[in-house]
Amino acid sequence: TTLFRYKDELKQLECQIAASTEKNHNLWSEVVTENVHLVKGESNPLSNFYPCEIPFNGLVFNSVEHCYQHKKCIDSNLFDDAKVVKSQPTAKEEKSLANELVTPEMCEEWEDKTLPLMRYLLRLKRDNCPEFIDALKKTGTKKIVHNVASTKWGSGPKGDGQNVFGMLLMELRDELKANSKGSEKPPQPPQKTSKAVPAENVKPTTN
Repeated sequence: TTLFRYKDELKQLECQIAASTEKNHNLWSEVVTENVHLVKGESNPLSNFYPCEIPFNGLVFNSVEHCYQHKKCIDSNLFDDAKVVKSQPTAKEEKSLANELVTPEMCEEWEDKTLPLMRYLLRLKRDNCPEFIDALKKTGTKKIVHNVASTKWGSGPKGDGQNVFGMLLMELRDELKANSKGSEKPPQPPQKTSKAVPAENVKPTTN
């Protein structure tokens, strides 16, 4: 199977995320009532802020977040600024700078690229950060919740976010369980289309 399919599946993905959010209703309540693993901060190997060397587009970055924000600058034609962003010592500083430099108007198609890009970067991290794999396996069957204010990637400020990042981690965890040790397929880069979209539906773990 390929990592990335066509745009008609984006709607299906959005419906699944909406259904999951409606079912769980409030991720903060879920922390109390279910077996949940929270992810946040550079000390957590599952976080994009966690320091680790990631090879991406012919360069080596200090974290997944560095890769992500550098790519956002490149896609906004901020090539010189992208170098400065990459050089930031921490993911927090690098993200803050990138958010100052890039406006939504500068990269109108960025949002369509974020899901397939994040899926790809997590698989690069799988292949280059042993601590990431260990931490992911140790979550067992727990629901993984990205405990941040973003209503798309995380739980949101009120606990009713879509938790897309947590779902991507659970998707990768399920792949690791399905594959025998060492048989994982190498990550494939996002297709170079005018509007990249996710390949496979992000399926929340039901355990």
